[in-house]
Amino acid sequence: MSFDLPSWCTVRDVLEVLYFVAGIVIACAAVAALWQIKVAKDDIRTRSRREATELAAKQCGVLSEKLIPAATALRKQLEAKNLAVKFALNDARFVPGSLAAKPEVTEAWLGQMTTAMLIAPVIKHLNDLEAFAMYFASGAADEELAYTVAAATFCFEIESYAPVLIRLKALGPPRGSGQFANVCTLYKLWSERLAKDSAMVAAMKAGLTVTDETGARIPPIGT
Repeated sequence: MSFDLPSWCTVRDVLEVLYFVAGIVIACAAVAALWQIKVAKDDIRTRSRREATELAAKQCGVLSEKLIPAATALRKQLEAKNLAVKFALNDARFVPGSLAAKPEVTEAWLGQMTTAMLIAPVIKHLNDLEAFAMYFASGAADEELAYTVAAATFCFEIESYAPVLIRLKALGPPRGSGQFANVCTLYKLWSERLAKDSAMVAAMKAGLTVTDETGARIPPIGT
């Protein structure tokens, strides 16, 4: 039996070349797959950003077309009873100690609100604000985009009815309306940012050097 060595060497060389080429092909395929993953992630981020922007714009529309008119009508009812107040808050925990006013002052206000049968409309208004805040607190809508349009109004409304909100949080379900987690989250974020912006404006008016530091934010889902 004869063995053709040159032929065997040729086959081996060919196999080695094919193995080397296969390695290159696999590497190229891996690079292409990684690139496709990157493109897919970028596409998801782009679509998520677009959806968050659209939802923020929609919620600002809800604020303008529904919540502000309702808030205006409710405030007129309070003004007619001399009960329209904006309560100062020590913090955004929304517990009894969060109110700057003395407990007897807020208790008297709550009693007058109850007598005037205005607690139920206030609860409805707070529930509507909770639904509004949910989109931003969860990251479904872009809160930074809505901030300049909605923050001042939103915080004003929460501060106007803070004693009712605190009482509802203390009661909890089923007597209350839940813990208003979204209202609390968004109020803390936006009220702190408003305070910071106000301080920056005051400092600039006084001719002081201001460092614009990025504060807390809620990134939209998927970005």
